[in-house]
Amino acid sequence: MIVCGIDTSTETVAVGVCEGERVIAERSIGRGEAARPRHGEALLGAVEDCVTAAGGWEVIDRIAVGVGPGTYTGLRIGIVSARAYGAARGCEIAAVSSLQALAVAGRAGSESVAAMIDARRSEVFVAVYGGGGELISPPRTVTDCRLDEVLEAVGPGRPPLRCCGGGAVRFRAELERIEGFVVPPDGDPAHQIRGRTVAALGALSAPVSRRQIVPVYLREPDAKRWIERDLLA
Repeated sequence: MIVCGIDTSTETVAVGVCEGERVIAERSIGRGEAARPRHGEALLGAVEDCVTAAGGWEVIDRIAVGVGPGTYTGLRIGIVSARAYGAARGCEIAAVSSLQALAVAGRAGSESVAAMIDARRSEVFVAVYGGGGELISPPRTVTDCRLDEVLEAVGPGRPPLRCCGGGAVRFRAELERIEGFVVPPDGDPAHQIRGRTVAALGALSAPVSRRQIVPVYLREPDAKRWIERDLLA
């Protein structure tokens, strides 16, 4: 099975095409000018580049898309694009947890992994996975002053806990003050969701209808909160 994996849950656009364990093509595109995410301008080109390298859409069996949690705008762009490709190209489509994809990238040996996506507002989206990939603590939102709750959720006998992702980089100082937390160096591949990982997880997932591909936000979009704030002002 040849799978095209897409993730736009973070500031990075991640696309990859894989056949089993073989990576055919992969693109990772970070922020552009003024440190702005480039989801809208870069995703479609990255997908077409990777699919062309694989031999064209006729060889793509499935599209796998990261459904979050993550940034509202980024997730919408990735999911809408995946739905459109599935409809236009007749491909199967599968949903992948962006935190699970991050945990796979961050795994090292038998250590448990806390996958952390920067949620801004002094918060992280986090889920904890065991060394074998099993889910220990489901996705949730945690504030920077309560990061110790992540370790508590794992339970006794499981530390050290390897913390990966943009959220772990942002709150490195806070995390490293807590016994049992380990954060890889900035720039380590463990902190980045890869298209190849999304594709691999998508190959293992059951395909669903396009309507079942919905974003996982874990909290209300900023715009809705701003509107409610203004109405109450």
